[in-house]
Amino acid sequence: MTDASLRDALVTFEAEENTHSAEFHGLLRELRPEWYADSWRHFVQVGPVGEAILARLLRHPRQFPFLIWLVQLLEERTMFASRLYLAEADAFPASIVASQRRHLADEADHVQWDIALIHQLWPATPAWLRRLNVRLLDWMVGEFIAVPRRAALRVIDALAADLPNLSIPAATLKAQLRTLAASPDFCAAVFGRDAVPRTWKQASSAADFAPFVNRWLAHENTL
Repeated sequence: MTDASLRDALVTFEAEENTHSAEFHGLLRELRPEWYADSWRHFVQVGPVGEAILARLLRHPRQFPFLIWLVQLLEERTMFASRLYLAEADAFPASIVASQRRHLADEADHVQWDIALIHQLWPATPAWLRRLNVRLLDWMVGEFIAVPRRAALRVIDALAADLPNLSIPAATLKAQLRTLAASPDFCAAVFGRDAVPRTWKQASSAADFAPFVNRWLAHENTL
């Protein structure tokens, strides 16, 4: 892509993401108004220090392109999740299925634009800074994605509150959640080729990405 076409694409990207965020927040507010009347952050909670640090990093994408890698990873994961919803469409309200279908249609373009951004930014990043970015991405994935905690534990608490007669105690469910990081099946669901195929392909050939690939993408032993 040319710089001009990529710039135009990013304007569309931002507009579509804002539309999806508003749509999903509307669905959440409709389903659980007591949780989502004012904000979508019921389970996912970020403190002021974390927000300030992230905002600062986002203002410098050329110095911290790992954030684009993270966006690409998460967008591929959301596409994977949307396909799972659509495969079980009869189990969900029509409004949720329609939103997931619209989201999936737009995300295919978004991932292509992520790839174009990475292709432009990553090779232009000095080697020492690439290595730092890989470390930051490795930490962020390990802290917030690879191991269910924080929001996932709050989901268990909410489930226990809604269903006090659960056959498995909430404490047991939480303990089992904490063991998932060591499960190959869970790792494959989070980082497998079916879930993040483009990230697999791009990270496997990216400069200085071997530590990340070896830690998070090698569980299928196909590299």
